[in-house]
Amino acid sequence: MLTKAIEENIGAVENLDYKTKMTNIDVEADIEVQIPDRKFREIWSFACNGYRVEMQQMNADQKETFRKRRRYTAKIINLPPNTIDQQLEGELLPHHMKYWKVYKVNDECIEALVLFQSEKDKKMATIKKVRINQKEYEW
Repeated sequence: MLTKAIEENIGAVENLDYKTKMTNIDVEADIEVQIPDRKFREIWSFACNGYRVEMQQMNADQKETFRKRRRYTAKIINLPPNTIDQQLEGELLPHHMKYWKVYKVNDECIEALVLFQSEKDKKMATIKKVRINQKEYEW
């Protein structure tokens, strides 16, 4: 159904890659665009089976940059259910963390995905536990 919606709105699908998570499903697609470039840029999303599909155009350089940013990652595990991104900021910024996102694993557990600029930054940060609200958590 997704392939048909993409082909009707944009062009022929070469590859669809589904990445299933607990809270959502990300889909990456390689598409041979069959509409004018200006029109393609104006399409931010389209409907498919009751959902909105958001589009992002990425050229080869952008894909490489995105891949490099995901190269050095770690997870903070077993965070309490009410943890939010802002609570991690004071602990994470001084350790050269570039991006983090808190997400729900189940009703009782939250994890945080953390991105680092280098392997050195990752090793320096993950050798010790993370302290949030006076409690320590494992990587």
